[in-house]
Amino acid sequence: MLFSVRAFLLADTTDQPIHLFFEEPTLTSAPERIPVLPTPGTYPHPTYGPLDFGTDTIAQFVSNFANGVYGQTLPIDVEHDHLSGAAGYIKQLHTNENGSVDADVTWTPMGKQLLAEDRFRYISPSILTSWTSPATRTTHKNVLTGAALTTRPYFKTASLRPLITASEPVVTSTVEGITMSEKTETQLAAEAEGSKIVEQSFGAQLAEAHAANAALKTQVQTFSEQLTAAQTEIRELKDAAQDRQFREQLAGVTDLDARIAELKALPVELHEGYIKRAQGEVAARRQFAERGPVGSPVAGDGTSALDKLNAKAAEIRVANPSMTEFQAFGEAAAQNKDLYSEYRREQRA
Repeated sequence: MLFSVRAFLLADTTDQPIHLFFEEPTLTSAPERIPVLPTPGTYPHPTYGPLDFGTDTIAQFVSNFANGVYGQTLPIDVEHDHLSGAAGYIKQLHTNENGSVDADVTWTPMGKQLLAEDRFRYISPSILTSWTSPATRTTHKNVLTGAALTTRPYFKTASLRPLITASEPVVTSTVEGITMSEKTETQLAAEAEGSKIVEQSFGAQLAEAHAANAALKTQVQTFSEQLTAAQTEIRELKDAAQDRQFREQLAGVTDLDARIAELKALPVELHEGYIKRAQGEVAARRQFAERGPVGSPVAGDGTSALDKLNAKAAEIRVANPSMTEFQAFGEAAAQNKDLYSEYRREQRA
């Protein structure tokens, strides 16, 4: 079976696998032996520098497998996707005359079907340059952990050995089957153009989002202004309704506008008392018109409710000279509700 090879390096760190990709020609049946490690040599990497696959390094991979460091039966999955299930298992390693390494494999029905359908032609071994056993806490260098069927070879020339068929091999990085392949200049240019298109599209979407955000802010501002206007209108309507109510309740008092303003300035709990006193003033004015000035000699004998209210109003004016006669009578009526009620009964009689 002839194969060509490409190598993949993620990083020389613990538990980070390196994937080597081998290309094989069209398969007529599932091969019993596959290449897993290249011929000894140093392979340049544009990011990580030279990769050492020397004779000693390869021998260590084989030794660790033989000693069961990671397990003597290693899985072959699909595209390094562990959830895909096993397509086969690596049973044994063989070192070839040129220093490369092959593996005897057993294929599962799924693996045989994938190869028979020519869906995968390439092998991608997975290795760790350093791995610490969770059971023994022992660190091992250069450990083979398995392999995968893949569709992404780098080298297209079919050859059994060596690993590199081009004059300058190219190494690419993978993360458990997610390949970041090195690109030719044409590929890089195409990707750059694609990135530019994506960037332009994203920029346009971002501009649209900014415009939509600005429009939303304008709407919010408009709604806020409308709400403020509505609240102002409601407040004015309530003030107008209260003003009409106060005018009805204080009808007949002198300087009505000033008295309404005075009433509005008071706490709500004092409104009732104020209104009653004002109504008392109005009643006193009517009485004054009918019977003469409050506190002046009256025709009665001093026993009527009116006479008594006039007497009390006179006392209030003595204590409060600034009060008008009407205010004093209203205050007397407010302070002597029973007497004022009696006065009203007298008036009705």
